[in-house]
Amino acid sequence: MILTIDALRNHRFPGHGELTFDWAGRLLHSQARGPFNFEMVRAGIRGLGNMSTALWPQDGGLVELVQWHDSMLMPQDAFDYYSHALTRFAAKGFVPMCTLVVAAPEVEARWLMLPRYEALWSRYQPVESFEALEPALARATALIDAYETRQASA
Repeated sequence: MILTIDALRNHRFPGHGELTFDWAGRLLHSQARGPFNFEMVRAGIRGLGNMSTALWPQDGGLVELVQWHDSMLMPQDAFDYYSHALTRFAAKGFVPMCTLVVAAPEVEARWLMLPRYEALWSRYQPVESFEALEPALARATALIDAYETRQASA
């Protein structure tokens, strides 16, 4: 299932940025094209919350891959909202077994924001960072294969 968040463009305070969530089995591949404002982060959290309720694997075995494009910037109020949303997701059991982050060196504010996102996500699950998509996808496949092998032998 693919969900693209850009629905706020006609509102009084349009969302800035673009979010796409591609959920395929045990992999949630989020593509984030910033910079973002509060309105876009709020819309993205709502969309992801609806998808999570419908698609989260009941046994919890999910890998999240977040791929950043253009910019990782967002204002502090948007980052705080995102942080609180992750706490709410965790309370509902929506915690991936690992978050894989892809941010090429040229992504704006990578040096500033990547450590903040890593610290936030690592409160709930392991986090691994990559500069390119291919090694992150290979790691996601390895994590999912290992999880399914453990599940099959249990």
